[in-house]
Amino acid sequence: MDWKLEKYWLQRYSLFSRFDEGIQVDDQGWYSVTPEVIAAHHARRAVEALGPDCVACDPFAGAGGNVIQFALHCARVVAVEIDEGRMGMLRNNAGVYGVAGNTTFIRGDFFQEVQGIKADVVFYSPPWGGPEYAQQPVYDVALMGGQGFGLKKLLDLAFGPMGASAAIAFLPRNCDLKQLAATLPEGHSYCEVEREMVNNVCKGLTIYYGELARSPTQLRQQEQQQSHGQEEVEVAAMVVAENGVVAAGAARPEAEQGAEQQEHEVQQGHGAELAGQQAAGAEAASRPTAELQEEQQQLQEAVAQVVQQQGQQPAAIEPAPPQAEQQPLQAAAAKPLHPAAAEQQPAAAAEHETEPATEAAAEQKKRPGGCRQQ
Repeated sequence: MDWKLEKYWLQRYSLFSRFDEGIQVDDQGWYSVTPEVIAAHHARRAVEALGPDCVACDPFAGAGGNVIQFALHCARVVAVEIDEGRMGMLRNNAGVYGVAGNTTFIRGDFFQEVQGIKADVVFYSPPWGGPEYAQQPVYDVALMGGQGFGLKKLLDLAFGPMGASAAIAFLPRNCDLKQLAATLPEGHSYCEVEREMVNNVCKGLTIYYGELARSPTQLRQQEQQQSHGQEEVEVAAMVVAENGVVAAGAARPEAEQGAEQQEHEVQQGHGAELAGQQAAGAEAASRPTAELQEEQQQLQEAVAQVVQQQGQQPAAIEPAPPQAEQQPLQAAAAKPLHPAAAEQQPAAAAEHETEPATEAAAEQKKRPGGCRQQ
């Protein structure tokens, strides 16, 4: 293998999750295969819009990354590949994933075979011109990396003789959006452009046409629904530890909470910090001492159980003082449960310090070293 392809080899499982089961790829295939997670996303979008009985076509099939995912989701897929060697790899890879049975393989030039191909959705990701495409300021979709045809011609074939109702184009990330808009087929007023990110790296742009393209109104409505859904999720109160979610429970209405104290435990790093709500703390300050002692005992047991799961020693929680001398509950809640937390966050602890209760304490804070500094 050429050393220039080493980075693609390191990403082989992101291209084919079943790579070790006999997947075959040539040098051009390494930088031409669509990452599997993106290919699966393309296929799901097609099925969501057209239904599971739809027929897909990949006119530039290559090693079969997209063909396999369309075959896993759609009723049938037509795969066209002009190179005989890559056609053999395509058949082999489809067999590894068990989708050769619902894949029609056509070895030939797509432009010569197009009149005999019918599909509901056509997927276009022709060769981008090698890794050098990224060195261009703008990828010209009218030239398609010097392939001798442009994107508009491909779309006209999809919505023309192939009879498709939708099309997908997966192209380099440095395409010009205005140029993409100029490729709209006759009768289409908009397309949808999607930036595909894998591990915070943009792998390319997906352009949806026809029935797969969502209108601007639909996209705005979907964003509003997602924002509303996130607000509902935030209602849940969760106990999160260093090794993941320890426990979770939905927050109850205030009427059901009654006079109970809301306790949220957050474990992070080597220390833990207890965050209490100020409203609940102010209300709890007027409760009987016996009731507070019972709640603190329950809280200490809960903290000990969480910390024990991480192999740490729980910090002791001091019993409640007599009611006449009791401090506001939110100040106690800000006390770190572990010495390491106090060392790591001195500023945060200083923010929760209460005002001096006596004139002597106030005078002490004025002296050098009387307060903590960040």
